[in-house]
Amino acid sequence: MIEAVVFDLDGILIDSEHVWDEVRRQLAEERGGRWNENASRDMMGMSSLEWSRYMHDVVGLKEEPEEISAEVVRRLEDRYRRELPLIAGAEQAVERIAERWPHLVAEIRSAGHQIGSHGHAHARAYDLGERGFAEDLRASITAIAAAGPRPACFRAPEWSINGRSLWALEALAREGMTVDASMAPVRIVGDVRFPRTPHVRTTASGSLTEVPPLVTDRFGQVMPIGWGWALRSSAPSAVLRTIEKTNQAGAPAVLTVHPWEIDPDPPRVALPLRLRFAHYYRLDGFSSRLRQILEGARFGSIDASLSSSAPVPSAS
Repeated sequence: MIEAVVFDLDGILIDSEHVWDEVRRQLAEERGGRWNENASRDMMGMSSLEWSRYMHDVVGLKEEPEEISAEVVRRLEDRYRRELPLIAGAEQAVERIAERWPHLVAEIRSAGHQIGSHGHAHARAYDLGERGFAEDLRASITAIAAAGPRPACFRAPEWSINGRSLWALEALAREGMTVDASMAPVRIVGDVRFPRTPHVRTTASGSLTEVPPLVTDRFGQVMPIGWGWALRSSAPSAVLRTIEKTNQAGAPAVLTVHPWEIDPDPPRVALPLRLRFAHYYRLDGFSSRLRQILEGARFGSIDASLSSSAPVPSAS
């Protein structure tokens, strides 16, 4: 039984009109067509048969309309796989839908993605406190598990499992988590004494594997390079060198990317200077730089990465 239908996806969740325009324009230029200033406006609202015929008759492509339509759709699908033009707030809307119609999350899982928890209210562990953290964790697990298997991986918002909240590790183990990626081996949000490679953390409720984010040494300091402003500001070649160095040491390199960082037009909100820098510094062009990184190394799920490396026990 169908429970929900979204009509007119363009303009509700994604803003694709400009992508159609870019793809058709590029195809016309490559195939020797005559793109004119009215072409975009003329084709707006046309059916696939109508605009592909326009591309043949007016723009001057030699291929038959059916061939033109198929090639444009193929290129669009490729663009969407690399960079989906989400409208601001679309992700939050989908998260709410996931709680009500969990089969949509199941489809994401079936596509090969490993799904973990990032908390339910996106609050720092030490701000929630022990009881609040446990409740928030259970709420997130319940929402995700409604789509299938319970999540076994976790990352706390703002790397907030640190010296102020090591008790959170026991709560994770108690709820069946086997992997955590919340302890950053850098100052401010974490501790430079934290191990930089996957290792086992033992608690009274069980053990879990800690998977730290990618860092590097710069100017005599341990600096982030695998997430946030540091990843966005680093040259792809520098990131790839750090990944290679980490792999040569027998460990996987863990990168973290927020969906809004690849939003072509992310919402801008008033934030304190520190948060404004963390959220908006070098967002422009990041999708392109990230693509170079993804194409320059082999990536997989955390479980797949851990299966090829042996975590080293660490004092807890």
